[in-house]
Amino acid sequence: MYTLPTGARLFLTASLYMFNSASAQLLEAQYLDIYSAAANRAGNMVYFFDDNQKSNRQALQLDLNNFRVMFVGPPTLPIYNSYPNSVYTGEFIYILGGHVISTGADPIYTDGIYEFDPSTFESRFIQVANLPLRRSDSIFLLAPAMVFVPHSNRIYCFGGVELTDDLPIFLDYVFFIDLTPLRDQNVSASSLIAEPL
Repeated sequence: MYTLPTGARLFLTASLYMFNSASAQLLEAQYLDIYSAAANRAGNMVYFFDDNQKSNRQALQLDLNNFRVMFVGPPTLPIYNSYPNSVYTGEFIYILGGHVISTGADPIYTDGIYEFDPSTFESRFIQVANLPLRRSDSIFLLAPAMVFVPHSNRIYCFGGVELTDDLPIFLDYVFFIDLTPLRDQNVSASSLIAEPL
């Protein structure tokens, strides 16, 4: 067994590959610094939310037409320093967990989800009451798996790992977040509720 030296971090990086089905060749298209990302495809773009964003807190966009990669949007996302998860609804990408609380002039909270608009690159934090976190300073170290169900307009969340007092707690919860209040034209919703199944 190999042990990392004190203070060392292990980084897993990824390369983007293209497969030419006519020639059966695998070609490396671009090297990407992606460590623990959540990713979603929206049209011919893929958006990554990863700890590689430490300097600018933006989404990383991969254009599937030409395989160009660039940062998009204002620097309003949190620093994803663990394992977020995300889901695309056909209109917005919702990102849960994978970041810590920060205070000050630009506070970051963990009691909710981030909504990212792939058409404008804008994001906003939406508070979610009743997330299965034991304390206000707890985080999803490993965010729950997320599935969007269009006919009910809900995001269903499964499992995950909570971090409280540096102790991981493996979650066996299934809960959902109903997005309907966000789409009501008469309501300016800035918070939602997580409900257990």
